[in-house]
Amino acid sequence: MIKPIDWENTRSIVELGAGTGVFTRYVHELKHPHCKAVIFERDREMTRRLRWLYRGLHYRSRAEDLYPAIRQLGLSEVDCILSGLPFAVLPRSVRVQVLEGVVRSLKPGGLFIQFQYSPA
Repeated sequence: MIKPIDWENTRSIVELGAGTGVFTRYVHELKHPHCKAVIFERDREMTRRLRWLYRGLHYRSRAEDLYPAIRQLGLSEVDCILSGLPFAVLPRSVRVQVLEGVVRSLKPGGLFIQFQYSPA
């Protein structure tokens, strides 16, 4: 999932739906020292655990607020968005809002990597 990311040249990365932090760990370990990383996770307990394990990252709760969140951090666009959001089960309005935020936030030529678990 993270193999396509050019860690040396990535200066901004977002993770949507961090969950238990499987990919957050790689973001924390592999990101360039000057890279801003923004981690979105709605569950407060998971976020608390991630903050404790992976300090120095920026945490937000609502993926629907992606674009305003990166703007608050002084970014106009990001190099990479890694998403584990379960789009298949999200309400349509939430899916649309998140994807509009992705389109507004991702720089031209940037990476959007999406994965999701499915019973199908």
